[in-house]
Amino acid sequence: MAGPNRGDFQAVLDCVHTLHACADLGALQERMIEDLPKLIASDITALTEVDVARRHGVSISNPSNIDMLKMMPAFQAHLHEHPVVMHCNRTGAIGPLAISDFLSRSDYRGLGIYNELYRILGVEDQMALSLHPGGSLMVGLSFSRKGWGFSRRDRDVLELLSPHIVQAYQNVAALSEIKTRAADSEDILEHLPYGIIKLGKTGRPERITTTARKLIERFFAAEGRGSHGVPDALLRWVRAGNGDRERSPASSNSLVVQKEGSSLIVRLVHGGDAQCLLLLFEQNTASQRDAVLKRLGFTSREAEVIHWVIQGKTSPQIGIILSISTRTVHKHLERVFQKLNVETRTAAITRVLDELSRSGPY
Repeated sequence: MAGPNRGDFQAVLDCVHTLHACADLGALQERMIEDLPKLIASDITALTEVDVARRHGVSISNPSNIDMLKMMPAFQAHLHEHPVVMHCNRTGAIGPLAISDFLSRSDYRGLGIYNELYRILGVEDQMALSLHPGGSLMVGLSFSRKGWGFSRRDRDVLELLSPHIVQAYQNVAALSEIKTRAADSEDILEHLPYGIIKLGKTGRPERITTTARKLIERFFAAEGRGSHGVPDALLRWVRAGNGDRERSPASSNSLVVQKEGSSLIVRLVHGGDAQCLLLLFEQNTASQRDAVLKRLGFTSREAEVIHWVIQGKTSPQIGIILSISTRTVHKHLERVFQKLNVETRTAAITRVLDELSRSGPY
């Protein structure tokens, strides 16, 4: 029998380009069942996903007027009789393989899968290609005919296409999974009890959560805000913090903005590739804050000291504010560190802010 001709090779090349241009799994599936029958004659072309272990499956077909959902129970019940499916599941083979490669026509017609499914559909032979070989989940592309057997040319054309079909399907399936996970991650970010601003390498905002936008609206005036929605004053603080980070980590990594008895605490978290995150917390009212600090075991004076530390004040500045000596401030800080089981101001700030963030509404 004759194999593919020059026109077949060009058609295969055009089909490969079309399939790899699909960036959506649904679009790729539709293209497969619509375009491939133009290369390999098929009375019914179907893309079927079957979980062999759970005996659960779904299918789309061309022509679309066939009720594959109605046929699925019979297919699942007799799946173990399908020679191509079982061979691919057992060996991890991709194909293409036909029912006529394994059974005689009379043996095939004696099976339950023929009498309860394929006879009703008028399918006398079927050639299939596995898109997800091995494992419990099987994804197959099938070409069904009312006649018995497939030509050498049909097999050669599908063999030429098969690695490209499998690769296109796996690429788009992986991309779809990444998109789904990214969407889930974005949804999680939107439900966190604090705001997040993601800054790119250039320092421009790439992501601002709804909570962050609300906090910006509350604590920053509308003027001095770029088209990106982040106050210019906040971005200047980030740039200054990045430049002074190693010399003064405590002051560069936290910013406190006060308004109408509430405080917005902004923390700068550095990541890889020069990217960073801004975490925006609304601090509780003074009475709630004091309750949290007392719960941590601080005296009133220790609570005052750590409060001003969080706001970026130095020990001499705190001494002036509280009318005590710098040495006394240091003694209070030593006791604060002991009670928090930390050794640095930055660690103390982080621990207290975490407690404050969990203590009540934002």
